[in-house]
Amino acid sequence: MTLKLYGQVCVGISDGMVTVTYPTLTTGTYSDIHVYIGTSIPTETSPGQLPYTLGNKACSLSTDKTSATCSIPIQDPWRACDLKLYIATHASLTAGTGWGAGPCYGKSTGNCAKYWTFNTKCQCPVVINYEPITSTTTCLTTVTNIITSIVTPPPTSTVTGCDDPNPGSPTSTITSTTTTSVDFTCPVYHPAAE
Repeated sequence: MTLKLYGQVCVGISDGMVTVTYPTLTTGTYSDIHVYIGTSIPTETSPGQLPYTLGNKACSLSTDKTSATCSIPIQDPWRACDLKLYIATHASLTAGTGWGAGPCYGKSTGNCAKYWTFNTKCQCPVVINYEPITSTTTCLTTVTNIITSIVTPPPTSTVTGCDDPNPGSPTSTITSTTTTSVDFTCPVYHPAAE
């Protein structure tokens, strides 16, 4: 049996969807796509029984059938930071079939069903807003004293907590204002006594 490498299958999570992207073929075309994603090693070894396929419209082919993509809504059990997801990817091609690289499950030889893993990452968005700087200058002509007061508020940070990666997590806001006064004193001119 000769194995042929067609390229890498890539997975990404964004905007509530898991996207599985198959490599673009330089020879041949895709005729069917099958994907499993779960929190445990898959047990189904028949590609047609995997839950995400062209047939149920979770996957699609380009018009020339040389590239394939699956867009799968994130399931609640997958919503966790640093979670290992198990993925099985299979493709039917004009020149045969193939599984994504990884350890075999079900049987251990030949064109066996294979899975690979993907670790989720949580990235908490931080929004920083800088309030405008206000400056006040006061001139006292009788004492010839100039006082400059500059109020520089710190950034107001809004952080979406990562304790609960489910949508609608509570948002905490931290706000504070600091006033810093800087005094400049000009010497008072006293005419010399004559």
